[in-house]
Amino acid sequence: MRGDAAVGPTVTVAEGRAEGVAWQFEVYRTSDGWCESIVFESSGSSGGCSEGEVEKAPESLSFGQASGSGLPTITYGRTGEDAAAVRVTTRHDGDVEVQTIEAPAGLDGAGQFFVAVLSEMSTVMSVATLDDEGAILETVDTGLTP
Repeated sequence: MRGDAAVGPTVTVAEGRAEGVAWQFEVYRTSDGWCESIVFESSGSSGGCSEGEVEKAPESLSFGQASGSGLPTITYGRTGEDAAAVRVTTRHDGDVEVQTIEAPAGLDGAGQFFVAVLSEMSTVMSVATLDDEGAILETVDTGLTP
């Protein structure tokens, strides 16, 4: 991450093990936004910070990706409160749909979060938020072609 100073606790939103590697999804608030990162037990962290509005619009989506040789590809991010699930479309794994994660204590105003664990070096084509009926709220195309 950029090294933005935390103004609250660093919170582990999700954690797991994939491709034999343990990982954690960590988030903290800064004075002007949020920082999010995936921390791999074997190789440190990968993430970024967003500046500006701390509160998320109901349909707003932001995401990042962490990957590397011998590591799973993890697409992670924040959504607005209206999202019930996130669909990550990839070149290698097809569509992977995951449920959103309610912001834990200490992350009030962050919206919701998601983590999609994909195969090693998977290529993400697009990310979409879905409502509780499965209708698409927002789609972000990464610009990569199949």
